Amino acid sequence: MLDYRYQTFLVLCVERNYTKAAEKLYITQPAVTQHIQWLEQKYQTKLVTYQNREIRLTEKGQLLYDYLQNLQAQIKKIESNLAHKETANKDLNFATTLSIGDDLLPRIIQAFAQSDPHLNISCLVENTQQILQQLRRGDIDFALVEGNFPKQEFAYYELSSQPFIAIASNHSHYQTGQIYALADLLSETLITREKGSGSRKILDNLLAEQNYAVDDFSRLLELGSLNSIKELVKNNLGIAFLYEEVVKKELTGHAYKKIQIERLETSHSFYFIYLKASLFEGEFTRIFELIKALD
Repeated sequence: MLDYRYQTFLVLCVERNYTKAAEKLYITQPAVTQHIQWLEQKYQTKLVTYQNREIRLTEKGQLLYDYLQNLQAQIKKIESNLAHKETANKDLNFATTLSIGDDLLPRIIQAFAQSDPHLNISCLVENTQQILQQLRRGDIDFALVEGNFPKQEFAYYELSSQPFIAIASNHSHYQTGQIYALADLLSETLITREKGSGSRKILDNLLAEQNYAVDDFSRLLELGSLNSIKELVKNNLGIAFLYEEVVKKELTGHAYKKIQIERLETSHSFYFIYLKASLFEGEFTRIFELIKALD
């Protein structure tokens, strides 16, 4: 467990308000101030400043926050391991983005279960933004994500690289083999993942490269369910941009058509990620190798 003054600093970093931090910690506001001053005296540097009535971290304050988040996450992992010291059981907590989860997750769970009969497995399926927060807090040990993430903050291995494509119903007017300009698609309903998901961020970046955005389409449907997106496209209610691997069966079965778009074809990677400088790096490397062997 971290010293209580470090805990105060972590809460203040999240709340960005002395009063709210005090309420969350059930202490007085002067006590919060004293804890922060003690840390600043200890390290002989300013950790927080006021700018436009808002608390902001200094460069050293951000550095300390990053270190403490990493340390607290590892303490959670140690406490979880020690909780089963009288038994052979171990906990494995991880998360995956939806695009990865639908295809790979059942095989991953099976591989984990077969590798260790005493393993308690917990898996969450979330968008990339939520997963990164859970990693920082130590709620999960590692994650499988698509798209972009702050690589300076996390250690990572590349799992695979997948084409990111546009699809339409097989009953749509798009012709296989014909190349379309992005402008030709703007009269369509765009069916896409919600903000915060890895695939949505990839799509936003791809559109921005041609000076477009999702709002340039005639209508926008944002869904958190990958299966719902696929079903709506299948029923010819709009187009979508997804990883080719996610819709491979439907493309083969002629439920969808791949729309070839000029200057928009790209591939993006799926990653296995965890906090940098982890005490459990050897364990995570073995887990990655187990998952990689499933390809």
